[in-house]
Amino acid sequence: MLHFTYSAINPVAVKSLMKALGLPAGDLRKPLTGLDADALAKGIRIAAELGLDKKYGYKMKPISAVAA
Repeated sequence: MLHFTYSAINPVAVKSLMKALGLPAGDLRKPLTGLDADALAKGIRIAAELGLDKKYGYKMKPISAVAA
């Protein structure tokens, strides 16, 4: 998770993953843009492997629903 967090300019990776997981995260300020689908999928996979959804009780959306 640490490598994922630093895979993009702060706060892009964290906010993109939070939104994908359905957590409250504001929009990125311009000119920053969200992660691409492959990078976001990696973060979602890491969160699932760590069991964060079960531990904290949130629902993870499929990658197709969060990445365009």
